[in-house]
Amino acid sequence: MFKSLYVRLAVTFVGIVVLSFLIALSVTSHFYKNRFEEVIKDEISDVTQSIEAQLQYATFNEIKENIQLIYRYQIDFIQYGKSSNKIPKDELEKIYSGKEIYNLTPGPDMYIGLPMTIEGEKGALIIKKKEFEMSMLFESLSTITWIAILIGTIIILIITKSIVYPVKKLTEATKQLAQGNFDATYQTKRKDEIGQLTESFIEMAGELSLLVKMREDFVSNVSHEFQTPITSILGFTKALQHKQLTEEQRKRYLSIIRSESERLSYLSKDILRLSHLQHGQYQLVLSTFSIDEQIRKVLITQEPQWSTKNLNISLDMEHFFIEADKNLLQQVWVNLISNAIKFSPENGEIYVRVKKVNRDKVEVFIQDLGPGIPEDEQKLIFTPFYKIDQGRDAAVKGNGLGLTIVQQIVALHHGTIQIVSEYGNGTTFIVTLPNKLSIN
Repeated sequence: MFKSLYVRLAVTFVGIVVLSFLIALSVTSHFYKNRFEEVIKDEISDVTQSIEAQLQYATFNEIKENIQLIYRYQIDFIQYGKSSNKIPKDELEKIYSGKEIYNLTPGPDMYIGLPMTIEGEKGALIIKKKEFEMSMLFESLSTITWIAILIGTIIILIITKSIVYPVKKLTEATKQLAQGNFDATYQTKRKDEIGQLTESFIEMAGELSLLVKMREDFVSNVSHEFQTPITSILGFTKALQHKQLTEEQRKRYLSIIRSESERLSYLSKDILRLSHLQHGQYQLVLSTFSIDEQIRKVLITQEPQWSTKNLNISLDMEHFFIEADKNLLQQVWVNLISNAIKFSPENGEIYVRVKKVNRDKVEVFIQDLGPGIPEDEQKLIFTPFYKIDQGRDAAVKGNGLGLTIVQQIVALHHGTIQIVSEYGNGTTFIVTLPNKLSIN
């Protein structure tokens, strides 16, 4: 029963309300009793003064009626030595001896006993009020308290339900989400913690939906990337089985098979490398080296590619030492410079700049004057297998994993990579790295 959040909240709130009102009732009763005694004593003083004044000219029965009419008190006189079935004997003895008795406990036995001489007879003057009048305030206070508890309980149950309802809806949506239904979300206009939880859930559902879609796309892209060269290899392998082929055709087919095999090899290596980087399975090997010298060496190794297109390489590199994984960073520069060469037009220019940001950071700019990247594609370029404007230039080949790997390597070095591009006006990649890497 108490496993339900609704029941727990309701029982807790009701218990708090009941306890609070009982404490309040106890405290209020205590203060009321003190005040009640003060008021009664003042009234009794007025009554006794009135009785003493009236004894000069009226009989006791007349005084009794006057007191009932004016003060709404009932008075009675018990002569000295006599007993009463309404007043305990020991208390009567105290009154006869000259003591005043104030029995102010609300109820039928509430009375005030005073020693007094009336018409020459000593005795006890007994003053009472009707039971209803004496206990009316206590009964009213008790009734109001229980009514307040009832109303408070109803309000608390309603509030508790409003708290628990969205939680139940989120629980149902979570179960549907676990079954793969990513459209099962719960909308709310609340701005409190429940509203924040709902917004976080919706955001999580969206991220999971995107993750599943990316996984499906990844599998589809991997299958496609593998299927294309495999189909090509199978086709040319069958072609080689024909004896009518010339030696030149045979060599060309073998060259294509080799090229497609190398493509498969590079693809599988890139996928394996990306998997290691994404899952933190790659242990950085740190060393201190000159980043500008490393970039120069990469440019030298890629001279055949940029010289074939007659590209001009402009360098503006400050001398800067960095502590990082040398092999991984080399992959970053190889990939970015290769992309710059691929998308640069004939007789174009590539601009490479290394700039110290401060003592602790360095920025590397790699800019080309190629066709640029449309704004709507810039957010997707680091997505695995995404190829920029795939139909724009069929001659530009790649498996779409290079920039994804670059981003992972830069992130491993606690750096950032940005893209500045305008369609038709070239592209600039900006890599920011710390000069010293702390490995936890």
